[in-house]
Amino acid sequence: MGSTHTTQTSEDEANTQPLDDIGIEFVSNNYVVDLFGLARARELLEAAEIIEPNGPIPSIISKADVWQLCLDNISLYDDEGHGALARKLPKSSWSMIFSSVSQMPNLASGLRKFVELVPILQSGLKTTVKIDLNGAKLTIAAGEELEASARVDRYIELFTFYFQCFLAWTTNRSWLPISTRLSQKLESKDGSMLAGVHGCEYTRDGSGITFTYHSSDLTLPLGQRRSDRWAMNETVVFREILTGIAPIEMQENLFLEKVKALLQRGPHTQGDLATALFVSIPTLQRRLSRAGTNYRQLSSEIRIDRLTLLLSTSMNLDDIASEMGFSDRRSLTRACHQWLGTTPSAYRKFRRPVDVSAN
Repeated sequence: MGSTHTTQTSEDEANTQPLDDIGIEFVSNNYVVDLFGLARARELLEAAEIIEPNGPIPSIISKADVWQLCLDNISLYDDEGHGALARKLPKSSWSMIFSSVSQMPNLASGLRKFVELVPILQSGLKTTVKIDLNGAKLTIAAGEELEASARVDRYIELFTFYFQCFLAWTTNRSWLPISTRLSQKLESKDGSMLAGVHGCEYTRDGSGITFTYHSSDLTLPLGQRRSDRWAMNETVVFREILTGIAPIEMQENLFLEKVKALLQRGPHTQGDLATALFVSIPTLQRRLSRAGTNYRQLSSEIRIDRLTLLLSTSMNLDDIASEMGFSDRRSLTRACHQWLGTTPSAYRKFRRPVDVSAN
């Protein structure tokens, strides 16, 4: 079993710039040292010419460099577990599992097969999957054989990113999870290999990693690209996903657009929206606040836009009331007066071309 204690770099081992603004394309030096141990981290960094011999380890290291360090470490020590697991995993151990996964007909069955096969490697990792009408949740965590440590949690983050890259390969999709729960045992200031992928929400709670997949993706066919070519393309897929990492403000804008799209389809309560987006109501409220709005304001704006659009047509007012979710025309009139300061008929009279019938 690998070392299970956290090793921190000292001030003379690393530069000490603040990590608050680490950026989503980087992780801290703690991330790398936790995973490999200080001596091996230095060996790998020197071999990759990221640092000079006996030079300081930089405060931040790019995710692309971390990926390459992992590949170099596997080549040097023939261990896909990087010394963090219950036993050594010879090179291509995970590819053997992935090959079997890719032979399943769809993502749902592929996730089940993955959970079924992981114990064969006796790595100490524990995997579970829950699939229902709302989608799927895959959890990968340390089993009882592994003592909880930063090293194990770092490895789990790296491995799960690797697995998601493979799923992107076999489904021919850029990224599948719609949300990711990261371990709260790891400091957020150190960054995460998983954080920042475009269109995916991130939270920290508990230990291990949980991915959530949308129900509509569970029927995606696997094996769209040959698994025997995965090894020669894994870095290409990783880089493609890495270039899709979006700034936080872009992620919030994307989330806001999803909320707007749902509201434009018809009335939705906050609970409806939260369920559709696979988030809790508090998370929905928090993310809307970060985007500079809230549910009430956004819902009103969408409904006002929809009402003005419908009033610009020749649709009967009773039908508009029904389309807007009102019980009758009087309710429509009250809402119209509140939102637009006038009645539906008056709005049509002054805003619509004179040759279009009101109702």
